[in-house]
Amino acid sequence: VISSSTSIRSQLPCTKLVRPLICNQTTPPTMPPHSTEEAACSTDTMIKAPVAAEDLRMGIESRKTRLIIQAHDLDETQPKEPVGYLMVDEETTLTKIRPLIDALLFHPGSALGSDTRKYTFYYEGTKKNNNSLYCKIKQEQENVERAIDFCPVLLVRVAKKEKKQEQIEEEQNQGFEVETETVTLCNGSKCNKSEVVLRPSTNPRSAQLHIKLKSFLRESFMYDYEPRIPMELLFNHFDTIERLAAGSAIVGKLNEVLVEHKKIELEKMKSLRADGGMTFDFLPHLFSSGTKVVTHRRGVDEQLIGGTVYSSRLVKSFFCTYVEVLYKVIRTNGKKFFSTKERACISGFTGTKNICDLPIRPISVEEEEELTARGRKYKKYGLGAHYLAYQGNLLKESWCGPTFVKAHGRVMVDAVSFQRNNPNSRLDSEMEESGEDGAIDDSQLFMCWPTMHGFSFAAKKWGEIDLNMTEEIKFDDDAFDRLGVAAEKKKLVRGLV
Repeated sequence: VISSSTSIRSQLPCTKLVRPLICNQTTPPTMPPHSTEEAACSTDTMIKAPVAAEDLRMGIESRKTRLIIQAHDLDETQPKEPVGYLMVDEETTLTKIRPLIDALLFHPGSALGSDTRKYTFYYEGTKKNNNSLYCKIKQEQENVERAIDFCPVLLVRVAKKEKKQEQIEEEQNQGFEVETETVTLCNGSKCNKSEVVLRPSTNPRSAQLHIKLKSFLRESFMYDYEPRIPMELLFNHFDTIERLAAGSAIVGKLNEVLVEHKKIELEKMKSLRADGGMTFDFLPHLFSSGTKVVTHRRGVDEQLIGGTVYSSRLVKSFFCTYVEVLYKVIRTNGKKFFSTKERACISGFTGTKNICDLPIRPISVEEEEELTARGRKYKKYGLGAHYLAYQGNLLKESWCGPTFVKAHGRVMVDAVSFQRNNPNSRLDSEMEESGEDGAIDDSQLFMCWPTMHGFSFAAKKWGEIDLNMTEEIKFDDDAFDRLGVAAEKKKLVRGLV
């Protein structure tokens, strides 16, 4: 920002101002509309501002240059399209063109609306680190700065709309305000980003809300003078805010705003899901609390794991950005069934991705039926000791991943004995009982873990047994009758047994 009242050009010799484009015409362009309203409502892409008759007469005597006006709205981060142009000469100052710019910017047909707002003149100077340096022109300098020096484009920064008194009082009472801006993504598309703004230093209710949110939002911006919290971050903690809203009217108002914004986001997500795709930004909404999901076990792709989402959140680390999903599953320690939490992560991606290609996804009807059938086996053999026939591999988890041992033959499913012989196992970690006395409801069968702990008589080792590979042992009841021994001896043996 230039602080002196002298010309900007003399103060910044290093600034690369574009040289004026002098028109070759000696006659003025097409006659503009006679009234300001006609100029404002023109349907042309470039609107010529209304010019007084005296200015037209002077344009015949002297050459004039076209000055394009490009408006930036402070409610948005990207500049708008050029709103029009003016014909200026060497005697035209920035102060003289202000009434003409008012006619270009503010009228019923413009993107900025008809409400006149304050605006400031800017120009683009030298580039630093491949970024343009925008310089502000102070209002006291406008009467000495020539408009022609800023050709071909003069930038106008329009201030935000002034809030009404009712809106100010409402924000004071609720302790926060919601600001929405339009941002342009890397692919050129635009989207709306909403933020919750707190003012704890000037608003006591905002200070109370700030303390409550700081208890679970471990972010550096929560210690700013006026914290600005992204709405998608609050969506990640929706369950926590909903729980706090029951005992706090201030948090309750924030919860109401979140619910309304979430409805809008869910409507957008429905359109995406109808096409079978999903964007990375909508993943926290896709995996809301209670959603039934399915995923593959790490290192064992043929084993499906079903569960219900406990929580999901967007994580931004130094190395990458990903969505973390915590989901509940049901396991057994041989004495009772309990629920525990497992973790799945989805790495960041651009554009849309097929939901079926996600490492964790909402469960389908067919998958739920398949996992429910397996869950009935889990419920049947989960408690006590059972002897079964097995046609699969014995699995054992390690820090490097699962290891497999061939274990075709008979097995014993017995989690209690497994823990006794493998004291380092952590079957009871993060245990939460499921239902009364650890019982499993039929609606929870799809959540059962795909393996049970036991012993392989063929491999003579302890490990995890895949339930899909087990079946009841089929004993041959006629084997004794076919035994090649005399009938008297058979009778004697049977009597002894």
